[in-house]
Order: sequence, then C-alpha cells, then structure tokens
Amino acid sequence: MRKRQRGIALMVVLQLLMVVLVISIAFLVNSNNNLIFLGQERRGLEAFYAAESGLQVGLRELFQRSRVINADPTDPYGLVDAMAGTTLTGDVEGGDGRKAGAYTVTSQVSGGVTVVSSSDKLRDFDEYKTVTLTSTGLAGGMRRVLQTTVWVGLQPIQRVDGNPFNYAYFMNNWGWFSGFGENQMVVLGNNGANANFDLIDGYLAVFGNPFFKGDGTSTSQAAIYAAQEVRQGENAWFTGSYNGKQSYAPFREMPNLSNMDYYKDVARGKNGSRGTVKKGSAVLIDGVFGEQGKQSIVLEGTSSEPIVIDGPVVVEGNVVLKGVVKGQGTLYVGRNLYVAGDVTYANAPTERPRYDPSKETLTEYVSDVMQWIDDNKSQDAVTYAVRKNVVYGDVSDKGSWWDGSVGPWITRKDEDTGEYTNDNHEDAGTDMIWTSRDATENDGKWTVQAVGGNGQSVTTMTFPVSDGKAQVPDGVKVIPGTGEDIDGDGQYTPPLDYYKDFAFADKSGTQIEFNGQFFANFPASGPASYSDYVTPANRIDGFIYTNNATAGDLGDWSGDTYMRGGVVGRQDAMTTRIGPGASHIMEHDERFGSESQELVVQLPPVPGIKVMAWREVTGE
Repeated sequence: MRKRQRGIALMVVLQLLMVVLVISIAFLVNSNNNLIFLGQERRGLEAFYAAESGLQVGLRELFQRSRVINADPTDPYGLVDAMAGTTLTGDVEGGDGRKAGAYTVTSQVSGGVTVVSSSDKLRDFDEYKTVTLTSTGLAGGMRRVLQTTVWVGLQPIQRVDGNPFNYAYFMNNWGWFSGFGENQMVVLGNNGANANFDLIDGYLAVFGNPFFKGDGTSTSQAAIYAAQEVRQGENAWFTGSYNGKQSYAPFREMPNLSNMDYYKDVARGKNGSRGTVKKGSAVLIDGVFGEQGKQSIVLEGTSSEPIVIDGPVVVEGNVVLKGVVKGQGTLYVGRNLYVAGDVTYANAPTERPRYDPSKETLTEYVSDVMQWIDDNKSQDAVTYAVRKNVVYGDVSDKGSWWDGSVGPWITRKDEDTGEYTNDNHEDAGTDMIWTSRDATENDGKWTVQAVGGNGQSVTTMTFPVSDGKAQVPDGVKVIPGTGEDIDGDGQYTPPLDYYKDFAFADKSGTQIEFNGQFFANFPASGPASYSDYVTPANRIDGFIYTNNATAGDLGDWSGDTYMRGGVVGRQDAMTTRIGPGASHIMEHDERFGSESQELVVQLPPVPGIKVMAWREVTGE
C-alpha cells in the first residue's frame, strides 16, 4: 500500500514538473518573441526618427536654395528646381553615440509658379512652387518612409517671424544714439539692430510696443533688441514708459533689393496690381520708369496736387522727393533716394496708441492697436524701398558738415577696441556681426553658403578678395544673405565711399548733375544747383527701407522733427538739428508690422517655405 502511495506521489510530482516545464518554455518563447517585437519596434522607431531627421535636412536645404528666388534675374527658381536632381544622405546618431539609422531624401518639384493676387489681403505667399520631399529612414533592417508637401517662394515679410518692419528704428549692422538731451529723442515704437545697439551718451525716451501677431497673441516683451548686445554708456539714460532691453535676440532677416527685375514684374502687374505715380492728371510713372532715356526723376507734391503713389512702382535710377504724398504703395528706387525737404501725407493716420503697463494691461493695449489699425487702414501708407542709400539734406555740400557729421559715423572706429563698429564691407565673420570676433572676421576672405552646380547640396565656401571683388569661380552660385553677404545681394560689397556712393550718378556709377538733362519732371523754376533746391526736412511720413546707408542731416533748429512710419537700414549716419526745448520723434506705423492681419501695403517680400502636408507613406 505504501509503495503504491509512493508511486502515485512520484507521478504527481512528475506531472507537476512537466506543467512547470511547459509553462517555463512558453514563458521563454513569449519573452523571446517580446524581445524580438521590442527590438523591431525600437528599430522601427529609429527608422522613423531617421526619416524625420532627413526631412528636416531637406527643409533646411530647400530654404537655403529659396534665398536665390528674388536675387537671380535669369533663373530665380533654378536652385529649387535642381533639388529634383539632388539626393541628400546622412547618418543619425543615437544617444549613446552609436549609429542609430540613416536617411535618404529625394525631391519632386512642381512645374509652374503659382502667383497669388495682391488683392488677397490675408495671403501667406506672393508666389510659390510646390515641392514634395520624400525621406526614407533605415535602421537595423527596418524601413520607414515619410513625405511632406511644401510651398517654397516669396512671402510677405509681415508673415515672417522677426519682421524688421515691426520696428520704428532698426539697423542691420550697428544701431546707435548719441548726444540728445532729456526728451529730445523720443521713439514711439521698438528699436533694434542685427549687431550691437548702443546708447553712447545722453537720453533716449522709448515708448515701445510689445510684438504680437494679428490674432492678438503676444510674441515678445521688450522694446530694445540686439542680436549682439544692448549697451549703455556711463553717461547714458533710457527713459520712457516701456523700454525693456533684450540682448542676443534672434537675427532678423532683411529683404533683398539686389534683383530689381523681380520688382519690375510686380510693378507691371505680376500680382494683379500695376502701380502708378501721378500728379494731378499727369502719369509720371506707369509701373517702371527709367528703362529708356532719363533714369532719374524729381517727385514734388503740393497740398493741391500731391504725388499720388498707387501700388508698387520702380524707378531705375535716383528719386529726389519733396512735398505732399498720397495713396498706398511702395516706391522702389534702383539707386539713391534724396529727401529734399519735408515729405508729408495728405491723409495721415492718427497717432498710434502708446503702451504704458502702469495704466493698461497688455490685452487692453492689443485691443487698442487692432482698433487703431482698422480705423486707419484707408489712410495714406507709403514705403520707400531703396536699393542703395537714403540721403537727407544737401548732399552737394561736401564741406565741413558732411566731413564732420556724416562721414565719421559711416566709418566709425571704436575708441576702446580699435574696431570699425559701423564698417560695411563684407568681412564681418559668418555671424554677420562686426566686433563679435568670430573665426572668419576680418580675415581678408569672403565666407558664404554656395552651390557648386546642379546635383550638389549647399555648403560653406570661402573666396579670396582682391581689388574690391570676391573671386567666385564660374559655375558657383552664392546663396544671398548667408555668411558674410550682409546686404543679401549675392555679391561681395567693398567699404562704402561716402562721397562717391552718395553723389548723383546713373546706374553705371557715372556722375551726373541735378538738372533737366538727367532728371525727369525737373522743376519749372530751374534751380541752378541742388543746394538751391533742397530745404531742411523737419517731417518725413512713410516707411523708409534700405539695406545700405540712411545718412544726412535732418531739421533746421526751428522746432520738433518727425519721422512717422519707421527707418530700417544697414547703416545709420543721421544727424539731427533740434532747437532748445524741441524733440526728434520717431513714430512706428503699426500697419506695416506683423500686428496687421490684412496687408495694407505690399512690402518687399522675403524667401520662405511652409509645410502644407505631412504623412507616412509606408513602414516595414
């Protein structure tokens, strides 16, 4: 009996062992399957992230190539089209430094350019092409394919983060104020620079306005910006109700005026709006002026017969401007704009709201500005977009005033560092900021992004400089606005000659005189010289943009001087004559900034891309 019981017990134990063994085997098999599955899932994720990294590389490449669109008069979308023949490859590292995957990116470019009508006040693009990027990610035998559809083209600058037209005063190089007494310099709006911003001495009263988008979303909370440093001298004071400072702010993209052919097409009605300039019943400019015959023109308006600017227009040479203007449009000037006296709106907007955080909330201020924009959207609004320089006062007076007050600031040398803080030749280093002392600054070479030919990606290239020119080999296309190409024209720019570059000359640089032989619409009074014609400018209405210098003399000691709109340029050497108890007031026009949902004025566009669709094509 006992033996039988022991036998039964042995059988039970064996059966239990078998059950445990089966369960263990099943567990091990399941664990192994889970490990395989987890490994596949991990490799699938790595392949996905590799494909995603490839798309980001493709988007960066596409954006760099887009910068040629409004700079190349012969083949503006050539580099974008060449993306179709370019394959981008690369590896992706994991967090432990190992190779986690690889990507391959190909492109498909649509055939034609889509042009958006300027009547669409809410448009995101003026024109664009459609590009499809396909990125294949590989990791450990796993494959994931992602695809994105992108618009690439020219965007209204108001739709771009960092719009320089958000500022009352913005310099692409060095921004500065000096020598003003308390409340003598008043800025109703923001100040900024793509290098240092200096209040060297004296006072600067700033009534800034927080940046916000057209939907009322606040994007910034400072009034004085610099891509390098905001600096304040020992005997310098910032005043005003809103004057917060931000150093090391993002670099602001500047429009490109080097290719006037693009703007000519726009002026002739490419976007559905052919521009004109009229005085009374006379049409002075119909789209484009100066392609034949005289290249330059005098525009002088009166209260009874103002200069009416309607839409975008182009003048090939110089414009001498004075008097009353009216309308909404952009005057593109191929060389210099000479401000020969007061320039005032016939129907000016009301004074914009001032932000005072001690008296109102940001929400209340935003509401006030949006209402102001709506109330003034039909009032006069003119942009002066100048390819070369904006010159105030008597440029023909090359005596003590010009030599003592303008020239030294254009080529100013910092007494402490010995460096040229306002130098404009393009050897400022790849950060495009003088005095930052980056590796390529002042090395006698021109360092930019460029493409060596179709089928190649954008890379950094360095070219020697001799006789004021960079030696760029044939077949190499420079990407405008990259590296040391500060003015964004795709060509090396030597130091500014403040005599030759500001003097009257034609497009070829040949000197001309201020008379009816060279200037259309010359005054019937026939002034014997420019000195006999020019008067001090105490007020300038309109937004001034130039990616060269804005320089000269404002005011006549008789009272306040005004600039209502904004001033954006590459260099500044404006001197202002202000009488005792008077002020110079710079007032920003919010209708030109990103705050306005509707595009009141067609400003110079900037290259841009926008992702319109994204999807995963396959995964295995």
